[in-house]
Amino acid sequence: MLKSNKSGLKKVDEIEYRLSSSLKPITPRTGYIENLHDRLTDTTRLQVTFDRNTPFRYLLLGIVSAVSFLLILVTTIRIFLSIIGILGLVRYVKRHKTREELMPSQSNPAL
Repeated sequence: MLKSNKSGLKKVDEIEYRLSSSLKPITPRTGYIENLHDRLTDTTRLQVTFDRNTPFRYLLLGIVSAVSFLLILVTTIRIFLSIIGILGLVRYVKRHKTREELMPSQSNPAL
């Protein structure tokens, strides 16, 4: 059962009272608000242009794309090999267990 903690609530009320008496709302400068408004509504800064389409950029983009593709391909192959290895191990354990059940005297000579 949960008990109500009245002393904890009293402390919270005291903290809220102290904060409300010491914290005062502020008003920002009008110049700051106007500058912020101008920066947010300025549409000329939002335009992105690439004026130099050099072959170097295309070459760099191609190399980075090829490396990324190879990294993803190698990772995928490693995942499939791991899964195949795990499945092979499970198959081996099942096969070994069935042999033990069929011939317990040969697999355990101490009996």
